[in-house]
Amino acid sequence: MKLKRKLVIGNMFMVVLALSILSISQLFIANYYAQEILTKTSNHISSKFITYAHARAEQTMSYLTEALINPLYFYDLEGVQDLLEPTLKDSSTLQIKVFDKRGLIFHSGGDHAMSEYGKALNMPAIEAAILKDKTPLVRIENETMTMAQPLLLNDELLGGLVMQYSLEKSHRDIEQNQSIVEEINQFSQQSSTTLIIIVAVIMCLISLIFSILLANALIVPITKLVGHSRRISNGEYQVSNQINRDDELGELARAFDEMDLNLKERTDAIEFLAYSDPLTKLPNRIQFIQFLEQQLQTKNVRPFAVFFIDLDEFKRINDIFGHHVGDELLCEVAKLLQENIRNCDFLASSGRQSHSLLSRVGGDEFLLCIPDIHNADLASKIAKRLLTVISQPIYLNGPKEFFVIGGSIGVALSNIAGHTPEELVKNADIAMYAAKYRGKGTYCHFSNEMKQRVKSHGAIERELRKAIVDFSQFQLWYQPKIDLKTGKTIGAEALIRWIHPEKGFVPPSDFIPIAEAMGTIIPIGTWVIEQVCRDLESWQDLLKDQPEFHVALNLSVKQLFRQNVADVLEQQMRQHSIPSSRVQVEVTETALMQDKHSAKKSLDALRKIGIEVWLDDFGTGYSSLRYLREFNIDGLKIDRTFVSDIEQDANARALCAAIISMAHQLGVRVVAEGVEETTQLDFLIKEGCDYGQGYLFGKPVPLIEFEKTLHNSKPEALTLSNNESSPLEIIK
Repeated sequence: MKLKRKLVIGNMFMVVLALSILSISQLFIANYYAQEILTKTSNHISSKFITYAHARAEQTMSYLTEALINPLYFYDLEGVQDLLEPTLKDSSTLQIKVFDKRGLIFHSGGDHAMSEYGKALNMPAIEAAILKDKTPLVRIENETMTMAQPLLLNDELLGGLVMQYSLEKSHRDIEQNQSIVEEINQFSQQSSTTLIIIVAVIMCLISLIFSILLANALIVPITKLVGHSRRISNGEYQVSNQINRDDELGELARAFDEMDLNLKERTDAIEFLAYSDPLTKLPNRIQFIQFLEQQLQTKNVRPFAVFFIDLDEFKRINDIFGHHVGDELLCEVAKLLQENIRNCDFLASSGRQSHSLLSRVGGDEFLLCIPDIHNADLASKIAKRLLTVISQPIYLNGPKEFFVIGGSIGVALSNIAGHTPEELVKNADIAMYAAKYRGKGTYCHFSNEMKQRVKSHGAIERELRKAIVDFSQFQLWYQPKIDLKTGKTIGAEALIRWIHPEKGFVPPSDFIPIAEAMGTIIPIGTWVIEQVCRDLESWQDLLKDQPEFHVALNLSVKQLFRQNVADVLEQQMRQHSIPSSRVQVEVTETALMQDKHSAKKSLDALRKIGIEVWLDDFGTGYSSLRYLREFNIDGLKIDRTFVSDIEQDANARALCAAIISMAHQLGVRVVAEGVEETTQLDFLIKEGCDYGQGYLFGKPVPLIEFEKTLHNSKPEALTLSNNESSPLEIIK
């Protein structure tokens, strides 16, 4: 139901209800007072008629009283008869009796007048009033009126007169008059009711017309405002509703106009934000994707290239100088890229004019589409130029403050790298990450091999998430660590192995970097800690004569910085009653360099609970001996690449010797990993290396096999892989 109909019906309902209440009240009041008038009028008429009858009877009685004295005095019956006869002829006279002072009937009017002569009157009340008190008596009953009057001659009581009148005629007259009054009253009530109904109908019609006019006055502007709101919802802004009023509807109309203007401004702002980057004012990813769709949907699709540009080490700028400087730098990079993307430089041989589009799609990521790129050589030329542009000094706030950054670019050609906008952007992104992997500051073209690697990584990531639910697919393998001076097994390195139920053995080099990137390395590392402590607890009887035996754990970057690894280790060692000397941790130089302050804090916490910290893969990272003292390193491991080249490369031998010598001068012990040949072992023993680890002493083996080795081996008789001689014999 429309609002107009509701308003009219509601208003009419209120009017009809009010008129009905007023009319019913009026009728009730009129009826009440009509009944009162009828009752009082009837009573008044009755009283008048009775009074009139009484007056007539009293007049007759007065006449007869005077006239009957003489006949009664002389006992003239005929005279009495003559006097009473006219009265008896009146139809209203029922009877007349004349009695003497003894109460005996002297004359009784009517046909039997003489038959009652001398009989007692037998009317005690009348006798008492007339004969004793000599006072008149009047008694009115329903249909009759009885009057008695004493007959006195000079105050001497001669007798009395009793006359009985009929009031039937008076009552008929009263009823007739009451009927007339009732008819008049009913007519009056009917007239009043008719008049009230006519007035009510007229008022309803007037109210209906007024309601329609009022509804029109209210609904028409509202209808216009509804149309205005629909135009606004359809995006038709700044169209006036043309409502000029001074009441609340006028205020509402003006508010709609203001809302229209504000929505137009905000819609423009939102549309800009939806399709543009608010910082650099460049198009955003949505607009870039739409642009690629337009390029792909043209009738004659021209080949084009998508460049994914990512700034190198931009996070360092934000961390050191703050995000406001980083934002200014991004704006300057955007300006530089825009200024150097000139259509004439990137046109193919066809010479047709084309349009490129640059957009910012992330924190320090830009996408660039350049049409008419027919081959990889032209795309490479453009990528090189872009790298030159973003690697030049960028000045902020004057010539003294400048920054030098670089970038990595991934290139995806439309005729090679995909057929949809999303696929092209994704493949350019893949190529960009490949460029970063190659060392940053360079570019890389997308290839199907890259895509396959990404798919392979994605599959490993999915399977890895399933595997860490219960860790049933993971095992810990142990590789022994040998004291090169005594030939004893003084420890082992715990190495995680993934045995997939379908794919079989998954190399750590395939899933550990992915686990690092996913963040699942933290629960994996926690599981390794729990498993090592559980294994050490089960070996306590086997190791009671080997107090120096320990297990080395490898800590990842995320464990070092995001997990309170010292608390985890302390809790597990306490739970399994493992002394801290049984556990060592190994960290890489690269991990320490990411955040030296946090790294030192974590390592100090480990050392505080008695756990030694060793530097893994020494020589492949920064290789600064200063870090050994700065981080209070207990030992270092020479990377296997140096050990494997000892036989052929003099530089490798010199580096190994130098590392061992300088570490010992700093009070740091050294372990060489990757020892596989006796000649390598001889060299390490000669240079005074403390410990050795490698296939020459034993490969990483599952827990059960390693426990067998602990059961069967003695400190002076360690069995070598593929060699029946003992380490002591080899050392000798």
